[in-house]
Amino acid sequence: MADPRVVALGRLGIVRAGVGVVWIVKLAAEPLSFYADLPRSMLDPPGALRFVPDRVWSAVLTHGFLTGFKFALLALVALFALGVKPYRPIAIAAAAGLTFHEGLVRGMTFVNHQELALLYCTLILAVLPSRRRATPALDRAALTFMAVVALVPYTFIAAHRLAFSAPRIFTGASLSTFLGSLSGLDRDGWGLGLRLMDHPNLMVLAKGVFAVTTVFELLAPFCLVDGRFRRVWLAVMIPFHISTWFLMDILFWENLVLAVLLLVDVEAVAARVRAGVAHYPRRRWNTVSPA
Repeated sequence: MADPRVVALGRLGIVRAGVGVVWIVKLAAEPLSFYADLPRSMLDPPGALRFVPDRVWSAVLTHGFLTGFKFALLALVALFALGVKPYRPIAIAAAAGLTFHEGLVRGMTFVNHQELALLYCTLILAVLPSRRRATPALDRAALTFMAVVALVPYTFIAAHRLAFSAPRIFTGASLSTFLGSLSGLDRDGWGLGLRLMDHPNLMVLAKGVFAVTTVFELLAPFCLVDGRFRRVWLAVMIPFHISTWFLMDILFWENLVLAVLLLVDVEAVAARVRAGVAHYPRRRWNTVSPA
């Protein structure tokens, strides 16, 4: 019998669980207490966090608080991912904690689009009704809304690139210069970007692939209306994200996981796999008697 304290899964539940797992991986790897050792002057909190009094930040930026906050947030996100009841208070607390966490970390570093889509989808999931009160129409609307949140940044980035940098970004030395500028930031030690610069023909190919990828980024919202384009888009963008890791040491794996969760009907895929396993003929091992 299913645990009555856990909200039933469906496609939206699978997305919620996947989002929670991504956050758990990120939080577990984040050396949050490290920020207590940095100068207080480095903190430039974004948004509404600018109104937090300095004395509060002084209490927050300590090893004890940051360590306790990290483990408490990990516990909250785990409960959120599992859909444990009471779902709404737990989900809102987890979303609020993640928002504060991101504001703190980005305030100490810089804000980019790497985590924003994931955070926005978490906020959407937090305000949705529990599975008892949800309807299929509301589930579909929520999934569509989150897919829009995940896909539209691709379009905006591609549109900006085309409006302000095309065609020279695809024909000139911009890509080579960018790869060269990242040579000192190759934390994972691949070094493939610099090696690529030694092969002019491969650089021409890379620029062509970059142009094609830009077109697919621009057309990302079409994934919402055409299933075939959705599959092609994923077939292009998954290798693209992986290639930027090897060539530029840039891996927005959170966005990649989020796109797969929202664009692939994981529940249907799992059902087909279960059906296939159930109908797979079992092998019969016959014992051969000695002559």
